Amino acid sequence: MKPLSLNLVPEDLNRLIRNAAAMFPNQTAGQSPKLVLNLHPLPPVETDAQWAEQVLVAVMANAIEASGPDDRVVVVSRVMQEAVTIQVRDEGSGISKEVRDKVFDPYFTTKPDGVGLGLAMAKKVMNAHEGTIELHSDEGRGTTVALRYPFSPSQEA
Repeated sequence: MKPLSLNLVPEDLNRLIRNAAAMFPNQTAGQSPKLVLNLHPLPPVETDAQWAEQVLVAVMANAIEASGPDDRVVVVSRVMQEAVTIQVRDEGSGISKEVRDKVFDPYFTTKPDGVGLGLAMAKKVMNAHEGTIELHSDEGRGTTVALRYPFSPSQEA
């Protein structure tokens, strides 16, 4: 994959989370699985809004697809250790270790109609932002994807 060209400007990541969540109107309206936003005040972060929103949509879509009808997908934003962290946590069946080791590989998918570019592209976007994406999963208990965007305290509004 070729390098990304980013248009970095100070952004409110909570606004981007809300925009991404709006792509799933049934879930935000309380239908199953339910999408819950737990957003804390954040400083502006230098980011490319279009790419960052694409990552959020991909991660939320995966979490919703992995969840059962009585499950919740919880999105939490907060400042932690000079980074803005966004966690997307589902209550699905989790991911086996064998699959976890491959989820960021291009063209790897477990979905019959998937192409395997969602998380691979998300990782590329996060790396271009000098951030990180991590996946933690417990089989039978769900998965959390954590996005970390670095910022310096002098960036705080």
